[in-house]
Amino acid sequence: KENHPTSSFEYTPPGEFNAEYMIFGNTGVDEMKTSCGQDSEANCDDWYVTGTEFPFLQRGDVYDRENNPRNYDEDLIKKEKFGKVRTDELSANLTGTVELGDDIIWNNTGDIYIGGDADDDVVIFSGGQSRIYTTGNVYIKADIKYATSSSANYNDITSVRIDARNIFVDGEVTDLEVMLLARENFFSGISKRQLRILGDVIAKNSYWQREPLLEFFDDQSEEYELNRPSEHIIEDMRKYIVPAPGDTEIPDDYTIWRQVNPATGEILDAY
Repeated sequence: KENHPTSSFEYTPPGEFNAEYMIFGNTGVDEMKTSCGQDSEANCDDWYVTGTEFPFLQRGDVYDRENNPRNYDEDLIKKEKFGKVRTDELSANLTGTVELGDDIIWNNTGDIYIGGDADDDVVIFSGGQSRIYTTGNVYIKADIKYATSSSANYNDITSVRIDARNIFVDGEVTDLEVMLLARENFFSGISKRQLRILGDVIAKNSYWQREPLLEFFDDQSEEYELNRPSEHIIEDMRKYIVPAPGDTEIPDDYTIWRQVNPATGEILDAY
């Protein structure tokens, strides 16, 4: 319920206003307003709301807490219900190619730095499905990419989630191929460069710090491009097919959760 003014005139064509959002609310979106709404004298003929409302999007219980009380962090770290946990075995400074293995939760108790200070530094995550969990912060100072694999095994697809208290992205970083979860705050980094994320960003508080991008000349098309997003997040569908440990729910009826390769019908028993 706070106003977030955006100086759209800096990065949109004159007289044009364009925005695309997905908005979720615990109790609906009835109180959502725009400065082009009823309280404004502006000409709102071009204001449209598209999409679908989902009234059933209410916070539900993942577990039957009354009859089968559980704690997610305890399930994740202590009971190892989502994969094998390796405590303080992952380096606090990740550079080069990092082999993360498969179905492993790397549980660190301090800050983690990904990449060095070089502008062209890239960190490559290799392995299957893994989770980097730390009680501290994660500082991303390099682009992150997944290693390519020629394996025919469906379960060898790399899928990684970084799960930290706070996540800080350096302003020089432009490409991240990873899923991010900040239990407190996510900072995209102050920069005039676009940040592209193939994955997702989940955070209690998100701070989108990239500056508006002005006209951009595309050398291939020899045209100017307008309305380029400062932060461009592309949802990575592999998180549904080969989710990182801890991203799947444990059914309350204690039946086995099965993951199926939709291409071959192969059943992968995660637990």
